[in-house]
Amino acid sequence: MGKDNDEAAGGFGNVFRDRLTYLMNGNNVYGKPVNTQDLADEIDISRPAVRKYLKPNDRREVTVPSALVVSRIARYFRTTPNFLLGFDEAADDADAQRAGESDVYSSLGLSQEAIDGLHRLHAQAVTDPKAADLQRLLDRLICSYAREADKLL
Repeated sequence: MGKDNDEAAGGFGNVFRDRLTYLMNGNNVYGKPVNTQDLADEIDISRPAVRKYLKPNDRREVTVPSALVVSRIARYFRTTPNFLLGFDEAADDADAQRAGESDVYSSLGLSQEAIDGLHRLHAQAVTDPKAADLQRLLDRLICSYAREADKLL
């Protein structure tokens, strides 16, 4: 990789790190800080993995997660992958969020009824702690079913 590409990759990682840190410091829909263990538990990765995203390694490079992990982090913080990666300036850009969700839902093959139900739950979860808990439970169930499906396939 050439020097320009190396610098671009480093800047890309720095934007991700800065935005993840911003969200974890309480600038999120929950209005409170999120520690590395809580985030790791919520998105089903290890705490050391989250730490790698927040701090440069010994070569001063920031680790950027896979697209799947970026999507999980965005979903947890109710923002978009584009915001985390530096493509959107505003975390609450509703058009960008809808576009990203549409791509995700299409790739999963969910019915319109399921999509509409998830949108209603998501909207309610912003102000209703019970709905937020239900949304997290639903996410865990879906992840569990997906892991079981992978084993069967």
